[in-house]
Formats: sequence, structure tokens, C-alpha cells
Amino acid sequence: MDYKLLLDTAVMAGELMLANGAETYRVEDTMQRMLELSGLKTAEAFVMVTGFLVTLDDPSIQSMTVTRRIHSRGTNLSIIDEINSISRGLCSGAAMTGAAIAADLAQTLDV
Repeated sequence: MDYKLLLDTAVMAGELMLANGAETYRVEDTMQRMLELSGLKTAEAFVMVTGFLVTLDDPSIQSMTVTRRIHSRGTNLSIIDEINSISRGLCSGAAMTGAAIAADLAQTLDV
């Protein structure tokens, strides 16, 4: 599994959700579920109104941590809905590659 791609995908989803008005608990839950797909010992997401911190760690890999600050926020429920759909598909075990998921999230920016 490409852990870096999984982490980057969760980060992109979190950024889009927070910037478009999602509640912090929903962003944290979505990111946490995505990160747990790694199967690693530590997969954590901590979300605040203005940013978040995510970590993947395990004795078998070098620890990866990302921090993001969200500078501007708006409200776009269609983007949040699209990200939730992508996340549900990923977490349900749908046959999606990491690259395809990242492409879907990037396409969401054009909504």
C-alpha cells in the first residue's frame, strides 16, 4: 500500500471539507476512517476549526505527519457531499486505486 498517497488523499479530503463548511467532527471522522485503511498501528486525525494534524506511524515505516491550516472558509455543501461519497466508496472496499481517489478529489475542486 502507498501510505504517502493515502495520507495525501486524507489531507486533501480534510482540506476541502473544512474549507467548504463541514463540521469538525465530520472532517475528523472522514479522515480517521480513510487513515485506518492503512492498517498501521497509529492512524490519527485531530481536527480544529482552523486546521488539522494527521499522523500515520508503525514500526514497519517511517512516521508521517501532516499539519494544515485552513485560511479561508465558505459553504459549499455539494463539495462536502461529493467528498463523503468518495470516502464512503473507499471505506466500503470498492475497487478504487489511490490515484483514482486522488483524481476524484482533485476533480471535486472544479465543482
